[in-house]
Amino acid sequence: MSHVVSLERLRIWKLMEFVGILPNKKRRVLISELERKSQVTRLESDERKILTADKMHPQDKRARRRFLKQELKAWEKRTAI
Repeated sequence: MSHVVSLERLRIWKLMEFVGILPNKKRRVLISELERKSQVTRLESDERKILTADKMHPQDKRARRRFLKQELKAWEKRTAI
């Protein structure tokens, strides 16, 4: 994409991706924006998880959701006090 996605929209799309309700067109824009962002700056941990899920399961939505769910549970355990 030639334009930059706003931070608010990016945040909302990340949440929608974690829930599994982000439409394909917006998902492609999200992934391209995260790849662009990774080249310019360092990604946040949730953004890295989304990119990893996309690279591991580019065509399988259920597998991506399953992977993200496992990653979020592990993340929660690591951050528990």
